[in-house]
Amino acid sequence: MPDSTEASSTWIRQRNPLTDGLPRFPDLDSIAAALAFDPLAGIDVKSLDIATRIGLLNSEKSPLQPTSVSVQCALAWQGMLLTGLDRRNPLNNAARLDYWQTLMNPGRSVSQPPKLPSKGMAIHVVKGPTGTGKSVTADRFCALYPQQAVERAGCEAAGFKHLLQLIYLQVDMSADGTRGGFITGTLLQMDRALGTNYAASLKKQFRTVEQLTVALIARLIAHHTGILFIDEGQLRNLVQCGHADLIQLFLLQLMNSGIPTVFVGNERAFDWVEYSQDLSRLKLIPGARFSPPGSLIPGDPRSPSTQHAKLLADADAQTLVDGIMSYYLLKESPQRPEECIQTLLQRSGSIARLGLTLWTSAQLQALLLHGREYVTPEDIKSAYNSTDFDALRPLADGFNYRKPELFAHYPDVASAFYRKIWGFPADESASATASARQPTHPPKQPRPRKKSGKSKFAAEETREANTAKERERLEKTLKEEDMRKNGLVQHALEGLAELRESSEKTS
Repeated sequence: MPDSTEASSTWIRQRNPLTDGLPRFPDLDSIAAALAFDPLAGIDVKSLDIATRIGLLNSEKSPLQPTSVSVQCALAWQGMLLTGLDRRNPLNNAARLDYWQTLMNPGRSVSQPPKLPSKGMAIHVVKGPTGTGKSVTADRFCALYPQQAVERAGCEAAGFKHLLQLIYLQVDMSADGTRGGFITGTLLQMDRALGTNYAASLKKQFRTVEQLTVALIARLIAHHTGILFIDEGQLRNLVQCGHADLIQLFLLQLMNSGIPTVFVGNERAFDWVEYSQDLSRLKLIPGARFSPPGSLIPGDPRSPSTQHAKLLADADAQTLVDGIMSYYLLKESPQRPEECIQTLLQRSGSIARLGLTLWTSAQLQALLLHGREYVTPEDIKSAYNSTDFDALRPLADGFNYRKPELFAHYPDVASAFYRKIWGFPADESASATASARQPTHPPKQPRPRKKSGKSKFAAEETREANTAKERERLEKTLKEEDMRKNGLVQHALEGLAELRESSEKTS
């Protein structure tokens, strides 16, 4: 294969300063190895005291032994990131000119946010029950890129003196389901990555949510954002809230901007999308479903017609349990390990987070209740039968025994989908056929006590003083050519002037 840095007349093979230094994983094996993560790697567990080990068992942990769907998603996201940047390559004259003109068009209607020069929209929808590894996979993918923000040195051919490039951005949907909450969260994440002050400065400059929407998208474009992850697309904050229609319109505007975007949510997070024009955008790339291994095999999983799918599911289940059981803090090996594996998969419904919960609980019981330094299958069963697991047991049993009626406890699990996959007749009950678009209004909360005028004035003075100090500190540390010091518009004017001068010489 020719060197990827050689000159080429095609946009996909041109040298691109936006992708310089970014890692590339050409196949399934290489990206799977890079995704894998063991929090205890390199730690001598036997040398740790009991307090440290209990602390590790009780703390948050995110081991990942990637299954087939994790690897496929990571390859898709890498393609979206790199291809999206190639379409915006500043060495391409048309892309460079469109980029500057986009930044220099302040009069654009708020109903038509700026669009990237790229025509290659890339939207990926990732669904699945809670705890199946969606967010962990996204986190591990982002960790493949050592720097979230990369400072690009001046490049005369590309038309910029200095560029602060945002490789990826992860944002959670706002808890209240509002556009303002989401925009604020996104700007804060940008500020943390870039060292900017957008969350405070843009709110002062733009007074309406519509104006802030345009300003946010313009900043994402200005920093050549590679890929955007929007996580926690919960049914309750996308649909069952008073702002549902507005947040849905906002997300569609964001998709239309052309920035490669991954939506990560539970199985019913995007049931609100009904119009064909919107569905066609979400289906540009085949979506991914993170489900317990084997749960997507139709009908009877023992049927001869499903043997290939069964082999893949068995491999994924083994990978899943290997990752879970690698998080082991006891000094002696588990007793009857094969029985431990089967017990763990069955009692967790092969749901990664539930399996990890049972596995760590079994270790704590063995250590604290029985004074043992090893786990047995009975410890896993005891953790499964404990009152702490009561709220999660129907979810695990629903997948283990293929009983979709047990999902009635969980409105974010697509029980109708699994009924169909597993060959059950449709449930005509009112609860099963209720539209996901029907809002359930939360109970009214007591109104918060109003602050006095004196308190409001003092709080506002404090915020303004803190913002001024932060701006002054930032300006002292920035280089003259940094766009955060001179502003996006000034930076755009300089780049556009150089581009015109170069074009005139060429003519």
